[in-house]
This record gives sequence, structure tokens and C-alpha cells, in this order.
Amino acid sequence: MATDQIILVNQRAAPFLATEYHDIVCRRRDRCDCAVKESLGPDNKPRFKKLPKSFHIEAKSKSRPLDRAVLFIPQVRDALKASPPWLKVEEIPKPEKKATPKASKSKASKAKTEPSTEA
Repeated sequence: MATDQIILVNQRAAPFLATEYHDIVCRRRDRCDCAVKESLGPDNKPRFKKLPKSFHIEAKSKSRPLDRAVLFIPQVRDALKASPPWLKVEEIPKPEKKATPKASKSKASKAKTEPSTEA
């Protein structure tokens, strides 16, 4: 399933960094993209820890396409509300679905594909 994506534009002369918190971003996108670190606990049983991703936007640059869920990250919301705004959102247009014409079969091709009932 494709998700809505956006591009964030850093409008300041300083880099911007944000963490894609599991509880915020993964929950909103209905899938987890976090890395998983496996270690042994004190009882020698495996333990798994989610390591959230992060993204970095250089000064006066654009981000890679990001899931719309990043708009709920506190650092991103604060940067969008700052005066003047640190970040700007650019929408990525959704690809238009092209109507595909239905192929009509001729009677001759139907006769070739249908089994014969002659005995």
C-alpha cells in the first residue's frame, strides 16, 4: 500500500535533524520501519529493541520523500510553526491512474480459447 508522501524544505542556514519516533510515526503509517537490535537479557533470553530512524536535511535543502506521518513528530511541528518557519512542506503529486481500455475478444479468438463441445 502506497502512503502519502511529502518533501520537507529546510529554509534556514542550519541543518535540521529529526527522529522518526516509533510510537508516533510507525503507528500513523500502520507499519514499522524501525531497525531492530537483538541482545541477550540477564536470563540469556533474546531481547529486541526498536531503533527508530531519523532524517537530516542540509541547510537550504530538500528532504528525500517522507511519509506524511513525520508531520506529527514534535521537532517537525515546532519547525513548521516557528517564526519564521524553519521548514516548509511540499506536496508530492499522486500519480494519476490511467484508464486501461478493456481488450475485446473477437469471436474467432473466443472460439480458439473455449473448449469444443463436439463429440
